[in-house]
Amino acid sequence: SIEGFLKALRQEEGKAKSVAERYNPYLLQGPWILREDLKSYLKILGLIVARLTERSSWSREDVKKLIKEEGIKLKLSMEALDELARPRFLNDLRRLGLLLADDPIGPWKEADGVVSELCNVASMLDKIDEGYTSGAVALKLSLSLTNTPCTNILREIKFNRTRRFEEVIDKLTRLSQVGEERIKELLKLEEEMLSMAEEVISKTPRSFLPIELWDEAEEADIVLASGKSLLLAGAPAVGKTRYARRLAMEFTGCEPVMVTGRGDLSYDHLVYSYELVEGSSNLILGKLSLSILASWVRLFNGRPPKWMFIDELNRFNVELVLGELFTALDLEHRLGHNVLPGTLLKRVLRNRDLITMIAEEAGDESFNVGHQDVENVLQCLLKVFQGAPLPLSWRILATINLVDRSHLFRLGFALLRRFPILLYPSILGDFEVTFNPPKEVEERTIKLLNRLASEFMDQAVKELGLDSKATRYDRVVNMAKRLKDIKNEVLRDYEEALKTIASITIRLIDAGVEIGAGLLVDTCKLALIAKLVDFDEARIADLAVSSILLPQVGSLVPTIKAEVILMGNSARLQKVNEIMKIIKDWLGNKSRSANYAEVLKLELPLTA
Repeated sequence: SIEGFLKALRQEEGKAKSVAERYNPYLLQGPWILREDLKSYLKILGLIVARLTERSSWSREDVKKLIKEEGIKLKLSMEALDELARPRFLNDLRRLGLLLADDPIGPWKEADGVVSELCNVASMLDKIDEGYTSGAVALKLSLSLTNTPCTNILREIKFNRTRRFEEVIDKLTRLSQVGEERIKELLKLEEEMLSMAEEVISKTPRSFLPIELWDEAEEADIVLASGKSLLLAGAPAVGKTRYARRLAMEFTGCEPVMVTGRGDLSYDHLVYSYELVEGSSNLILGKLSLSILASWVRLFNGRPPKWMFIDELNRFNVELVLGELFTALDLEHRLGHNVLPGTLLKRVLRNRDLITMIAEEAGDESFNVGHQDVENVLQCLLKVFQGAPLPLSWRILATINLVDRSHLFRLGFALLRRFPILLYPSILGDFEVTFNPPKEVEERTIKLLNRLASEFMDQAVKELGLDSKATRYDRVVNMAKRLKDIKNEVLRDYEEALKTIASITIRLIDAGVEIGAGLLVDTCKLALIAKLVDFDEARIADLAVSSILLPQVGSLVPTIKAEVILMGNSARLQKVNEIMKIIKDWLGNKSRSANYAEVLKLELPLTA
């Protein structure tokens, strides 16, 4: 029997401490009773996940009632509904952390925080394809975040392939005394279920997908998931624009609102302005406003936001045009700063043409938006925020050409803090890090490391954990694990990277570069996100140095040039050149940081 099979695998039950561990000696029993319709099973699993996580408590009878309600919606047979109400499906729910073993009528406990977050994350997806995605995420996360005899076996079969399928079957047959054909059929069903879940997950926008389930992550993904907007810098015609649009599609599932930089672009053009028409003022919404309002409409309807893309950022006075947004772009201030005032939203509500524009911007092939949808969201924004702030999940992507690098080094500190620079590779090839971290560090570096490990890391955890009071779909980043647990893993596994970052920071400060606490908090955010996707330590060190620390050196370029002209020499220039050499020694000549240093040197005087 299946029960005998499960009992044989329950070898480590006595060591289990949490609900998740106690009820994870197997994957799922449910597919056995719906073997002809795994898709329906995955859907109903997701729908029940979503419904249960909206309650503060539940009982077995509540679950059975929900099963019947959702099963009827999916047009399941009465026989299937009867089977789902039996203990097997309840065990599946229990395995996903939705019911407690000792307290079935209560919510999850603090001790099972990972399970709690798992279910919260899965429940965010319940409006996408009738719970299909929610079920896939719950299933895949439950396998990814647990370590039990059966999940290990399934990982070997599905992912690692360390043992042949026949060897696994032979071992299970001997352990469980269950027929070989029965075990083979059971495992094949589970493997088919996982394959189905992976296919669903591959189509889910990254803004909604738990970060632990990303197939892979690049440097740009790490920056965007950390809550930052992104400035792509590279040579002309190497694919920056195409890459930026691809990033937006991967994260949100829809094209971004696009703006091309030009000399006459102003804040009014981007946000809103008024024009006189027959003696009265006519409100005109800029593309930034359309992006923000369309994002809120999508988020309130369980869809990812509508990002903004600015091509050729260097073609206009970005400090003047975007300066008023800088504070609003900070995560800790984002929901407390209305970019669009309440008076503006009230005028939009009275203008059918503007309502239509927002609806068209918010919709896509799978999401039709009506006037009432937009009006409901605007009313809710007025009630909750008295205006429209930037959503936590909203980002700006921008590009700049290195041919115009003189403009790159005129970008101010305020902009560079909100837009980390990411060098885009040339046609000659990608970047490569050769990591040789410093073997010894001075006392000041140790003190800075201690602050990175404590106050800066704690602030990063706080900001990444923000969520919106308006809708549960608006988060900085979607994750199943708890950040306070990840913090300890970062300090342990990225020790050499943090040491390298701290050492370079001290040297930059000595050269006169202003490195504030905010930049170091941003560095900690990158490290936390990187750890969630098991990002390579050498690459995270290179990313932090090249995108957050080195761009601040640009502020010294005018001062160094003036010193060389007036005095014939510059002590700052000598220190900067020494830092560039150290970066190449520690991160390699082909790293992003080394390439950025070479670009920077072209703007510096040759005389030291």
